Amino acid sequence: MIGLEYIIKVYKTNYNQISQSLGVSRQTVNDWLKQKRNIPEVRLKQLSKHFGLKESFFQKELNDSEKMEVQIAYFQTMHAEYENTSEIFHEHISRKNDEILLRVKSLVEDDNEQEADYNRDLLTNVIKILSNSESKKILDLLIYVVNFENDEFGVHNYRRYEKYNEEILNIMKKIKKITR
Repeated sequence: MIGLEYIIKVYKTNYNQISQSLGVSRQTVNDWLKQKRNIPEVRLKQLSKHFGLKESFFQKELNDSEKMEVQIAYFQTMHAEYENTSEIFHEHISRKNDEILLRVKSLVEDDNEQEADYNRDLLTNVIKILSNSESKKILDLLIYVVNFENDEFGVHNYRRYEKYNEEILNIMKKIKKITR
């Protein structure tokens, strides 16, 4: 097995991806792997840059030490990709948190002082509810029920939800006890 074949295996890629990346046919890559043709210098440079490995690794049988270098390079690549993905994820979460804080701020800094007071009290109660895992489950259920589309709560479908009336009242009583 020449180095290129081993590298493709370690990097969990395939011949099609390599051929597309290099701008050559799949048959050309197959010819290199079967050692029918040598890999041209320009392609060795591309492969070296793509994988971050020495050009000499691609056309020869790799010894154990060289195979270890390939594996280390692969893990370094994966680690870098993970860190980049992790950074992007944290930036996304940070933006979402900023959006939520802006919404909360707009609710508690309403021009109408009475409305702002009401919103502060409401948010204080929501925080109390969310601080208790059991009451959070109850709130999740309430949100689920309330988020049904409006037309489902029409008169013609009312009987369909009768079984929830008592349960919702009990939940509301529990929430009232928790927030006091």
